[in-house]
Amino acid sequence: MKALCRHSATNREAVQSMTKSVAAPEIFQIPLDQLDPAIVPPGAKPGSSEFDQAVIMHYALRYAEKGWQAMVTVNDGFVRVLAIPQQGMDPKDYVQGLLRNGFLEDALPILQALDGMIEDAEIAYNLGICFSELGQTA
Repeated sequence: MKALCRHSATNREAVQSMTKSVAAPEIFQIPLDQLDPAIVPPGAKPGSSEFDQAVIMHYALRYAEKGWQAMVTVNDGFVRVLAIPQQGMDPKDYVQGLLRNGFLEDALPILQALDGMIEDAEIAYNLGICFSELGQTA
């Protein structure tokens, strides 16, 4: 009887570890001309180091307050953010899941943001395929 109870507890622990929720990352891009002006110091212009640093700090601190890690870039007319919670899933796995399940409209802006942040052939390929499947061009 004791062995059965111990086995039952072990199975319960295994099931609990398999069902722990894994949070999705937040991945997005915003055109610089659509940012809230309150984020940057008065007079700071896009492209200046003062502007870029203020935008990066804004988003990095916003996610740090939640205990998340964030990568923020400012380039090519966009701020791009990749934020991962402590129990978060890999961003590429997340977007691959969206694509596998047919959520192309949801995957597209994520792929665009990732493609603008990192050089990754798989991301670039999937972005092209996503555009094609949606009947859009880059």
